[in-house]
Formats: sequence, structure tokens, C-alpha cells
Amino acid sequence: MEDNQEISLVEIFNILKDKIGRIIVFGIVGLAIASVITFVVQSPKYESTADLVVNSQQTQQTGQIDQGTLQTNLTLLNTYESVIRKPVVLQPVIDELGIDMSPAELANLISVSTENNSLMFSIRVRSGSPFLSADIANTAAEKFSDEIENILNIENVSIVTIAQPNETPVAPNIPLNLLLGLVAGLGIGVVWYLVKAMFDRSVTSKQQIEDLGWAVIGEIPELTTEEIEESRFRRASNRRSADTRRRV
Repeated sequence: MEDNQEISLVEIFNILKDKIGRIIVFGIVGLAIASVITFVVQSPKYESTADLVVNSQQTQQTGQIDQGTLQTNLTLLNTYESVIRKPVVLQPVIDELGIDMSPAELANLISVSTENNSLMFSIRVRSGSPFLSADIANTAAEKFSDEIENILNIENVSIVTIAQPNETPVAPNIPLNLLLGLVAGLGIGVVWYLVKAMFDRSVTSKQQIEDLGWAVIGEIPELTTEEIEESRFRRASNRRSADTRRRV
């Protein structure tokens, strides 16, 4: 390893191969932490959707709609999206359902989505209860249809799809969370041992000395545990033999 502590690809491979067991432990720890967060800390979230459509008076009368009217209604969709999340709609929802939250807090549970070049839009609600999500979505759709008539004098918004309770949670994403935990753990393990190797100035192999351009004048062999125990036994036996000879 050079003085500037650069590590070659071969050295990186050798480091990772040598530490693969410990890196896997990092991955297991990351997976365990992700499991705790996913199954214990995070609460499941359930989502329900109610669909609405803008029915133009021209469409109702003739069955057709011109491009100008279509563009006007598409522009109004942005206004509808804003109105749905306002207290004028959400406060009646809170009052009817008896929800213990403010309009601002309820607005955080609601999202509105539109389709390109379509007069249909959706009220999507995500909460900790599948039944509450459906109730909020349906009630918000009803209150919006009522209030938009007073606000913009529009009577052409209809509910197309009633929200149904969906008891399959949409969050947390269990497979994704566990995968991220595993990958994060493995990544931390890899970075930890690579950084540790970069700042480790100890010489652990003959190759490191040769890479520095120095001459190797000798090597101390690495003993296995069995060899160490055998050496200790041999030394102990020699000491006992020496003591016996001295006593004789």
C-alpha cells in the first residue's frame, strides 16, 4: 500500500473477501433495524379513492363538447383541486364524521389527482383506517359537490365512483423497506472496512513491503491455534524435564 493510501481494485477485492463475514453481519443488523421500523414503529396506512367528473351543460344537452368548453373545464379542474383541500369543504366533513382534527390536518390526508385531457378527477385519502379513508373520501366528494355550486355557481360535478374500504395497506412498503435496510447495512459495512483499510498503516503481508520497494529480510510465520497450543505444551514439557534433571 502506497504512502498516499491509494487502494487498487485487487486490494479492495481482497479486503472485501477477507471481511465478507463481518460485512454480512452489518447487512443482517441493517435488515433487523428495518424490520423493527417497518413492523413496530411505522403504522399501516390505508387508501381509498372517490372519482368525480365535470359534466358540461353543453354535453348534457347535445351529447357533444367543443374544444373551447373542454379547455375551460380542464382549467377549472385546478380550481376544484384547490377548493377540495380548503376548510369550506373539509370543515363540514369533520363535523359530519366527528373527526378530531383540524382542516389543515385533514388536508394532509387528502390528495387530488387528474387525468390528462379528461374531465374526471379523483379524491384520494390515506389514513390509519381503511373505513375512515373511505368515509372521508366519500364525504369530501359529497361536500365538494354541494359547496362548488355556492362558490362557483356550478352544478355539473357528479360522483362517478364511491370509495370503498381497502383493507390492504399501501404503506409501509415492507419488501422495499427490508431491501433498503439490507442494502444500507451492507453498504455501511463495505465503507467501514475500506476506510479502515485506507488509514491502517500496519504491514500485514510480504506483498505490502514489496509494493513499497523495500527488501524483505525475513518473515515470521503465522501460527495456527493448534500450533500455538502445541508450542506451549512443548515448552512446558521442556521446563518439567529441566527441573527433573536439576533435582537429580
